[in-house]
Amino acid sequence: MGRQRTINDQNFWHAPRLEGCTSEDKFALIHLLTGPKSNITGVYTLVPRHAGAELGWTQEQWRDVVNRLQERALARYDDERLMVWVRVWWEHHNARQTMGVKLRGRAVEEINRIPASWLDEFLTDYRSRLMEEQRHWLSAVLTGLVDTSAEGYGYGIDTSAGKVRHNTNKQQKLLTETTTENSYPQSVDMSGIPLEFQGEVHRAIQVAIQEGSIRHDPQSVINAMVERYRSPSPPRSAYPMTLHLAKYLQPGASVGRGRYAGG
Repeated sequence: MGRQRTINDQNFWHAPRLEGCTSEDKFALIHLLTGPKSNITGVYTLVPRHAGAELGWTQEQWRDVVNRLQERALARYDDERLMVWVRVWWEHHNARQTMGVKLRGRAVEEINRIPASWLDEFLTDYRSRLMEEQRHWLSAVLTGLVDTSAEGYGYGIDTSAGKVRHNTNKQQKLLTETTTENSYPQSVDMSGIPLEFQGEVHRAIQVAIQEGSIRHDPQSVINAMVERYRSPSPPRSAYPMTLHLAKYLQPGASVGRGRYAGG
């Protein structure tokens, strides 16, 4: 059974950016949006000879048309890697659905294949279309904080209701990071931190490491944050609290609310 690819008719036929496009331009763009080589992110490998053949063109004809699409910021093509970026992909596909349980692992795999020269621009557009919790999860994954291969790790997206279901798997997840200037120097267990705040905790600890202001190992700071989230009044913003604990946590000290500020 073939995949289903849809096009938003209003966003296509009435799109101001398509004014002045030729019928060949529109035909090629429809092919980029629905073709058999397309994936869930709109950035994928596409050989000109094959693409041209599917449209009944030569590869030279296809390249000429794609060059016009590129001039109009409708698509971009990398001749060296033979990859296309359909710039209007998210006008016709739901970015939030790609962060659902069944798709997010594959979405991350596809993102990791995007050429470096496109990545920042792609992620800026992509993240702007996600829910806040999804943005946190994606940031944690792309910085290596979350292991997407860990079964049950993460949260699911109920696309019909638009609600987030947090992870209920109670098993510990130990994540090992390679020692670099911008990463943890050891394995850390983030399982006690709510998933939507793990990206902020990770970022705050990285900042403290880079500044040289962290007083203890990252796991001690994370453990202190876990206690905060187990308290009756958990912090609403993880970043400032984590940074505060990284800088001022005392050896063996309680992490009760009366001792530390910033929650």
